[in-house]
Amino acid sequence: MAFFASEDKCIFAYKKGGGRKLTAMTNLSEVEHIVSRSDFFKLSRDLVVNISAIASVQKFFHGRLSVVVRAGTEERRVVVSMARRKNFLDWLGGQG
Repeated sequence: MAFFASEDKCIFAYKKGGGRKLTAMTNLSEVEHIVSRSDFFKLSRDLVVNISAIASVQKFFHGRLSVVVRAGTEERRVVVSMARRKNFLDWLGGQG
């Protein structure tokens, strides 16, 4: 999976090649408990992303980060908060 997204009180799994599937999970905390922490990170309160789905990371206003994630033709831009920034960069730096 490329990422999991909370949308309209449902959790969808977006496939790396494109497309999405409704899951039986009710919140992203459930997702966090079943995915590998070395491969997935909770970017925001509505998105848990796989490292392979991160297309770009750029500095944003007030120390935040703008992250683009992709799954097939689906693309999302997410702003990582100051509170998550250090953990995200540590996680990203620990990959590879």
